Amino acid sequence: MEKVVLAIDVGGTNVKAGLFIGKNLVEGTLDSEPANSSGPLDEIKSGYLAIILRGVENAKKNNLRLDSINVDIPAPFDYEKGISHMEHKYASIKDVPLRPWFDEAAPGVPVKFMHDSAAFIQGAAVDAPDCTRVAGVMIGTGFGYGMMVDGEPLRKASGEPLYERYDVPYAGTIAEEFVSLRGLERLYREESGGKALSCREIIDGALGGDEISIRAYRRMAKVIADVLVDLFNEYKIEALVLGGQISRPFDTYSDVLWDGLKDVPTLKKIVRASNLELVHLLGTAVGK
Repeated sequence: MEKVVLAIDVGGTNVKAGLFIGKNLVEGTLDSEPANSSGPLDEIKSGYLAIILRGVENAKKNNLRLDSINVDIPAPFDYEKGISHMEHKYASIKDVPLRPWFDEAAPGVPVKFMHDSAAFIQGAAVDAPDCTRVAGVMIGTGFGYGMMVDGEPLRKASGEPLYERYDVPYAGTIAEEFVSLRGLERLYREESGGKALSCREIIDGALGGDEISIRAYRRMAKVIADVLVDLFNEYKIEALVLGGQISRPFDTYSDVLWDGLKDVPTLKKIVRASNLELVHLLGTAVGK
């Protein structure tokens, strides 16, 4: 019986999952469960159990042996013990051991927890197969960042990224105030003279050629380059991969990234993740 990994990506509004054999998603097993990160413990637990149990059932239906459950989840989190220390979301499960939930739904199956940036960079590296020093930027509710050298994500002993970029001082505040959902909305307001659009509207505007939306994206890209250039030179980074739905209008700002990182002699590739929907799950499935 062929072995399979159940990969689970924990987000604030939903939990995604899929069965993987190596880097390949088993057809028909991509799954999602709504998640209320501000909800009570029982509601959060029932959502976890539901998606794990469906994964177990999908493995049986496909005559596959569930070899491991790999979970990517944001910090602060004890990745060895499987205990969340988050307070800004999932507050109701703070300090609650999660491993017993998995053992309840899938007895005896090993569970591995990892930081979401470690999952992302391992999934993103698929788009830079000829590079051994890869960096990844995730643009979402926040500014996520990770690096991988010779196939290993660079992490602290806690499992968190070795370097963060979201809190780098920038223009009187921090980089995340420009590189994030709220950052893009802020830049659009500044470029439009005060008009407010949602992040989704700005994304669609940039994809449709709206000049104000594109200017907001180009300013965001400059911030990204400005806070990465020194670290890229220090680690001789060869590839940068962008992820998150906000990164979608890549062609409108990629030249700004290239220009801002032109003094990194080792850099040879800047791309957007080829599959924004699966990049985290893939990295979780193959993750170390």
